[in-house]
Amino acid sequence: MPQIPDDEIAPRPAEELRARVAAISRLAHQVRLLRLGDDLPGLLADLRTAAAHADDTLAPEIQAMLAETWVNARMIARILGYPDLAQSMTERYAQSAERSGDPYAITIGTSLRAAELIQVDRGHAAARLLDTARQATGEPSGSDPPQAWAAWGWSHLQSALSAARNAGNAAAADFHLSEAVRAADHLPANADHYRMTLNRPTSPSGRSALPLNSATGRRQSDAQAPFEVSLASHRTGYRIITLTSPATTSTWATATLRWPR
Repeated sequence: MPQIPDDEIAPRPAEELRARVAAISRLAHQVRLLRLGDDLPGLLADLRTAAAHADDTLAPEIQAMLAETWVNARMIARILGYPDLAQSMTERYAQSAERSGDPYAITIGTSLRAAELIQVDRGHAAARLLDTARQATGEPSGSDPPQAWAAWGWSHLQSALSAARNAGNAAAADFHLSEAVRAADHLPANADHYRMTLNRPTSPSGRSALPLNSATGRRQSDAQAPFEVSLASHRTGYRIITLTSPATTSTWATATLRWPR
């Protein structure tokens, strides 16, 4: 296959790209869709140019920034009702994560692919894919970096969603939720690794926010599970499930995964 000719476009400085990627992620957390629509295309173009010119030292970081930006683009596509485009963005995230060489970003990419399967009611396939992702990195230990716990917890959130939404398996859903809470408890307060908003809260509210609703917003689980469940709006255009423990007032982990209402 012939190579694409050099267009002599100079890549933007890495420092500038880091700042722009961080700004885009802040806009995504604020759900500022108009600004995202204005700023994302140019950033993606500049990141792809940088990736084409990056040396071996810089290339992994550029790919990590691409992954982060693709997941924000995926969010827009999902909110605006373009599931096929969202799936394409997911595959691009997974590709960039693979090229970054970060094993935990790769796990997040696999978990995102599983999330796409859950959206089309392929929960059993998603569950197997998530198991494979966790086997690739293994269960984190106390000495592992927070990125390991973020990837572990976020994959368990997706497994909980798959178990509740597609399989109606209350026991499996509760197990995966417990693993997600345990993972978040190993993370710093207000951590946002891979922009997945998995962290331990600073306030002693005893609250854990986890996504576990079916299409109707109800948790497909029995009433004996150690969580109280309520549906609440969170930011414009998002919905979360809030789970609280009635048995304790101690600080719980917080793990919020967003999807459109």
